[in-house]
This record gives sequence, C-alpha cells and structure tokens, in this order.
Amino acid sequence: KSCRRLVSSISCQSCSAVLGEALAPDSLKFYITQVVVDLTVGGSQVEAAVSRSLFLEQSVAARMLELSNTLSVFHFAIQTPDEKPFLLIWLLNTDSVMASVAEASVRQVDGSVSPGPEEADGECLSSQARPALKLLWIVCSDDGFAQREIVASWETNAIGHPLILPLPVCEELLQAMEDTNDLLPSVLRHMRSYQVSYLRL
Repeated sequence: KSCRRLVSSISCQSCSAVLGEALAPDSLKFYITQVVVDLTVGGSQVEAAVSRSLFLEQSVAARMLELSNTLSVFHFAIQTPDEKPFLLIWLLNTDSVMASVAEASVRQVDGSVSPGPEEADGECLSSQARPALKLLWIVCSDDGFAQREIVASWETNAIGHPLILPLPVCEELLQAMEDTNDLLPSVLRHMRSYQVSYLRL
C-alpha cells in the first residue's frame, strides 16, 4: 500500500500486520518490532520465551541505546509511517535496573516494602532483575497546556531523532510505558510535565 512517504508498506498475508516498507524494487525495510526470528535446532523451532510486550520493550530500548551510543542522541520522536509524532521520549539513564517481585511475596515492615521470607536470600530478586532505560515521555495528543508547549517546542526546534513505527505498535509501546509508570510510587511517576517510565533491555 502506498502512503504519504512515497513508499509502499509490506503486510503479512495471513494477519495483515504491517511488517515494514518497500523502499525500492529491490530494497525492503522491516520494522524491528514486527519481525521475530526463531533459530531452528535439530529441525525444531525454539519457542519464544518472551512475551510480545517484553519483545517490544527490548527492541525499542535496544534501538534507542544504540543511537545514544553512536550518535549521542537522547531525544526521540516516535512517529507513525505518515511522520505524525505520537510520543516524545527523553532518554535519561541507560544503567537502570528493574526487578519484578510477585505481589504475594511482598509484605510491609515498618512502613517499608520487603521480600517475603522465602525470598530473603535475594535469589528470586536477582533472577528477575534486568537492565533498563529510564525515560521521560509525553504523548503528543495530550491536551494539557504544558504538554502542548513542550510538543510545540520539540517540533519547532527539530528536537527528537525520529523512530518510525506502525500506529498499532506505537499504541502498544505507549501501553507498556503506562504500565511501568503505574508500578512506580506516585511521587516518582512524573517529572515536571513529563511522565517517567522504564523500558527493559
């Protein structure tokens, strides 16, 4: 299908998901968030051990980390294929760590949160911990006055390295970032007009 960027989109014949773009008759570009390659061992496929949400987080986070290391870029504009900005992301830290603990194993001790007795040795925590990127972000469609000013400033000053993703993937990414934002204590969910989230690597 043709779009405003003078390229044709490539879709899966089975599920109609957009996989990438045909830049030229002999040149295809696949979206990193849409194609999963499973290795085959002894003629059988290796089962994917990660969920769709985790795969999306890791793909986008790895791309942002790569760009920040090679180009010293720390502002990103997540765009749809018609180049319409969807999310503005400011990469703060690349050395954060996320640890997930089952809610049933967490108990309150003197007002603080601690692991349950079965996890006191830290084995469960260490097995669940993974590196992550700490991000500040704004949804471009946000109606707040301060948010609109930031979006206008980014657009006027051409701030934000573009990352083009299909609209459904942009929405999935937004949902993943909202989910991690919800896990933070309320006082840590916002920094001025931005929201705070983590993407797992």
